[in-house]
Amino acid sequence: MSPYFARRHGNPIGTLIVERQFNGVPRIIRASGTRDPKLADKYAAMLDTLYDPLDRLDILTAIADGVLPIKLVHHHFTRHTLHRLPTVEGMTPLTAMAEWAKTADGSDRYTQEMGHTFKRVAALKRGGSINDLPKLIEGLRRVYRDRPVGFNRMRAHVLSYLNNTVGDDHPLYIAVRKVKPYPKQRSRSPVVLQPAEALALVGRAPSTDPGAVMKRHQEELWSLLTTGMLPKEYFIDGWVIRREPGRVEVHGTKRGGRERVVPLVEAPVVPRVTGRYVMRALQLVRPEMVLKDCRNIYRHWLEEVGVSPSRAELYMGHGLSSVRDLYTWHDVKPYLEEDAEKLRAYLGIEARGVLEVAR
Repeated sequence: MSPYFARRHGNPIGTLIVERQFNGVPRIIRASGTRDPKLADKYAAMLDTLYDPLDRLDILTAIADGVLPIKLVHHHFTRHTLHRLPTVEGMTPLTAMAEWAKTADGSDRYTQEMGHTFKRVAALKRGGSINDLPKLIEGLRRVYRDRPVGFNRMRAHVLSYLNNTVGDDHPLYIAVRKVKPYPKQRSRSPVVLQPAEALALVGRAPSTDPGAVMKRHQEELWSLLTTGMLPKEYFIDGWVIRREPGRVEVHGTKRGGRERVVPLVEAPVVPRVTGRYVMRALQLVRPEMVLKDCRNIYRHWLEEVGVSPSRAELYMGHGLSSVRDLYTWHDVKPYLEEDAEKLRAYLGIEARGVLEVAR
């Protein structure tokens, strides 16, 4: 059927109507947005081509449902850029991703991380849809250039969402995947500090090089060094100092064994800043170090003072069960104060902040 005008009292009104019927698609009766018969005929011919030979029933359905204007489709059709069309799926609001994360398969920690990612992405463009994801992810890549692992994780979360909702052959998935991840960082040699080096780093011992002494956040770094906590455990997950015997209960969440106790060498300080600030202060004087190195250094110190390998594994959270398990607790309880004394003697420090807490 040729395009026609709707009429009122015999007079044409509005723009030309394009009407088409195809198998497998709702009947298309849509205003063309033009009063030019030649242009309206081109729109109608485009619909025929979309059906056969292009077999784009998805676009035809979107036109029939009023999701895509014929004029917009024709704009991309003539430029061979149909892949850039905002599809029906692509009209989904960005805020829907966080809701999807609540029901996604995976561990609680994984779905929680995805939820945080999706909320962060949605905040970048209020009222946006998932059609905006390629540009948003490209922008995040530039913002996270100094945090490549964080960006790669966020990109993976978005790809997981798209794969599960629109499929890995969808233009949106392909466009996001084209945003290159940062290359994986090469493994590096672990950093080991001797007691004198560690004490000098945090300003608790004389240093021959004043430029090798942290100017800020020394106490937070020392707390990591003397407990073996991961940065996330220290800054986010939480820990508690207990009495009789003096110990630090670490509430790690990575696995069951990370819920553990460690000797109370010194009372760790409650962090006053986030790990990012401590990391920056550390790398100003030790650019080869990261906060996780404190954990490896702690393990090295345990070996140096003669803590048995099995007990060191429990302090590091490598045990098979939680420290709350009765067998594990009886394994470490008699040695907590003894091991704390060994570490203090090795480091050459007093029991500062311990007696007040551990009485």
